[in-house]
Amino acid sequence: MEDSPDSAVVEEEIRLTVPDSTTFAALERELLARGGGSGFLDRSYTDLYLDHPDRLLLQSRLALRHRATAGTTHLEIKGEGVLDGGVWHRPEWRQGADAVPPAQVGEMADGPVRRRLEMRLGDGAPLAPLLTCTIERRVMVLVGADGARLEVSLDRGEIRAGGRRVGIAELEIECGSGARGAGMALARGLRERFALREAPHSKFRIGLALLAESA
Repeated sequence: MEDSPDSAVVEEEIRLTVPDSTTFAALERELLARGGGSGFLDRSYTDLYLDHPDRLLLQSRLALRHRATAGTTHLEIKGEGVLDGGVWHRPEWRQGADAVPPAQVGEMADGPVRRRLEMRLGDGAPLAPLLTCTIERRVMVLVGADGARLEVSLDRGEIRAGGRRVGIAELEIECGSGARGAGMALARGLRERFALREAPHSKFRIGLALLAESA
């Protein structure tokens, strides 16, 4: 077992690629109908991914993300995702953060992210920007017949890395405790009705592909 001062939370989600703006709008209407009158919660956020200048976190299959959204900022370390039966699983560690991204590990407040980075890189290790995602997110919580609560998000935005950029549109279903079956059933119905495809890569991996193209 790997030594760690903190336990990871395992994120479980289903990600589907939305092919065009017409389908995106149709999904908005479908989710509003399924929501029984509850509307979307609209959020916008900017994710800046950081790494050691020698890409040491990437070599360890880890991603460090600084997320800024309205009123809150936090840091996350995400482990490599595993796709199992259409559901992505990945460990993550999170803590609060300043609005300005840290330039080295020692600038972070004490917390699970800093402690894990100290183990990996050292307290004085420098951090540098790797890639950026800017996303407009529409979120709705749906309740299944079995009472399972699913957080469903429609994401639309842009990924920028290495002087390149690409647009992105996705539907994400977060499967909390006991909600995997309901999440898979919802994804299956939406996939068949709207010709959606499983998203084969995370936003981070798409950004890394842009970096590779610019090298």
